[in-house]
Amino acid sequence: MGVMVSSPPGSSGPRAAHFLASRSFLLALVLICSTVGGGLAGAIVARVVGPRSDVDPTAAAGVGFGATDLPGMIARIAPGVVAIEVTSTGIDAGGRSISEQVAGSGFVMDADGMIATNAHVVDGATSITVVFSDGAHVAGRIVGVDRTADLAVVRVSRRALEPLVMDQGGPVRV
Repeated sequence: MGVMVSSPPGSSGPRAAHFLASRSFLLALVLICSTVGGGLAGAIVARVVGPRSDVDPTAAAGVGFGATDLPGMIARIAPGVVAIEVTSTGIDAGGRSISEQVAGSGFVMDADGMIATNAHVVDGATSITVVFSDGAHVAGRIVGVDRTADLAVVRVSRRALEPLVMDQGGPVRV
């Protein structure tokens, strides 16, 4: 998900600075979207598959946090969630040079600097900065884009990253 903020060239733009300063907002937005999406997917699967007697509802307790431990969950996933700051330049309809700033989110895919984000966030980027939960700002470059799926992979030079854990269970059963 990305938010565009336009500002004149050479200007950092107070609206962009204010938005980008609210990384906790981005993290909360990622969590909310993930929770809602997961809930909808679960509801659809439950309706299609029906009740299951061979599933242990307490099995998720091994993940390390319960449904009521939101601060613990955020602390565990925060190192794997990043903010993406993108700048692009172009010419407006009047022939004037413009600079556009976009903010989005992403997640660490592996310890060697691969970051997943949306393609529309990095589309047309002249510079990409990945902001980590510890406040570090690291330059990134696009290494792959699938516009149809709206996915992009950005590589950063920072290593020993903590990938976002997607699943700690066994094989997926539907």
